[in-house]
Amino acid sequence: MEGTSSEWRSYANYRGPYDPCSALVKRYDVPPEVTHPVQKSARRQYAPQEALRKGTLWPEYDSPYPPA
Repeated sequence: MEGTSSEWRSYANYRGPYDPCSALVKRYDVPPEVTHPVQKSARRQYAPQEALRKGTLWPEYDSPYPPA
């Protein structure tokens, strides 16, 4: 898998034997909720103002996009 995080996955689309174009590698972000589906009761939380700025209450679910 490529990328700096395990939340990024990639795949190559199907390329037929007579397809003149090369296969494209696509990357997509898997949200942390998919890899951490169970919420623990004693989970660390952001302060209210920081949670509003980041868009999530829990640091484990903070998944910023990489810089372009």
